[in-house]
Amino acid sequence: MLSLEQQIKEQLNQSNNILITTAKYFSGDQLGTALAWYWYLKKLNKNIEIVIDNYQPPLDYNFLPGGELIKKELTHLKKLTLSLDVSQSDLEELSYDIVDKELLIYLTPKKGVLRQEDLKFKDNNYRFDLIITLGCQDLNSLGKVYDDHPDFFYKTTIINVDYASQNERFGQINLIDLNKIALAEITYELFKKLNESLIDDKIATALLTGLTAATNSFKSLRLTPESLINASQLIALGADKEKIITNLYRNKNITTLNLWGKILTNLKEQEKIIWSSVTLADQKNHSPEDNDFINVINELLTTARQADILIIFVEEASGTKVYLYNNNLNYNLTPLVSRFNAQGDKKLIIFKHPANLENCQTEFLKELREFLTNINK
Repeated sequence: MLSLEQQIKEQLNQSNNILITTAKYFSGDQLGTALAWYWYLKKLNKNIEIVIDNYQPPLDYNFLPGGELIKKELTHLKKLTLSLDVSQSDLEELSYDIVDKELLIYLTPKKGVLRQEDLKFKDNNYRFDLIITLGCQDLNSLGKVYDDHPDFFYKTTIINVDYASQNERFGQINLIDLNKIALAEITYELFKKLNESLIDDKIATALLTGLTAATNSFKSLRLTPESLINASQLIALGADKEKIITNLYRNKNITTLNLWGKILTNLKEQEKIIWSSVTLADQKNHSPEDNDFINVINELLTTARQADILIIFVEEASGTKVYLYNNNLNYNLTPLVSRFNAQGDKKLIIFKHPANLENCQTEFLKELREFLTNINK
């Protein structure tokens, strides 16, 4: 029986057009690892696209080459071919028009008439023959990349790379390593087994970026000696550690630092639940994005490992946006928020609550505690 690495190598050899994708609410680990895969597969002469739902380039990661190539939607996935039998008469003229969003095609034969049975539809194959998902516990976490094209994912081979025990193992090949702390670490060890000579400074920098982000600059309590060894090897292969540290941790602007300060100041804890709130006034002159709040959660995780759940409530002009992070593998919080049209995965859920900030915190924390009490009975 082939090992996972051998299965992946064989699948990569057979594939020419590869889609790399990750969660809509991606981490620095997911982004760095996606770019590492991109440049590695380019060296194998593959046609590659990275697509992340509604992708907005994070400023902290602009130093990574290839970020500008990432697309925010999956397009031109499949072509539909119209086949016309002209054996009985050559075509004299072909034209088309669009009327009221309807495509009208006009075909004029040189002689005789064209019959309806002469026209056939050919359902062409998808233009990608392999999908690589990174850090996605389920396909729904991909957002519209999956929601708009479920048949594509069901009919195309998937290599599913992750380290989370909640992963649903939806791929034909599931490279899931629960002992690793980062996708970048899993990917680096895979690349070494496939062909280490292809790892250049660009790929090494992308991987070290992912590993650095996943460990909060190697301060995580889950950090292992193996992770440190991998980091040192990546530096030896040309990873630019100083550039990574400077961009991820030293170049924070004042407005970002002020926002982080507000969140930390408002931090509260009770029964292994940690939460904070951000008012509209706190967001003045900043317009924070999803990744700003996700970065704060990742920062808190390195020092609050005892917490089961972390929440940030963000006041909006209408209602409250909630960032809910589940740090307990025994909990599935999805049923609790299903009525809010929540997005994300089993670990990070983002949704909008109709109540104002104060009422949202009171109501949702009460519901959450009742939900957890029923689980623990």
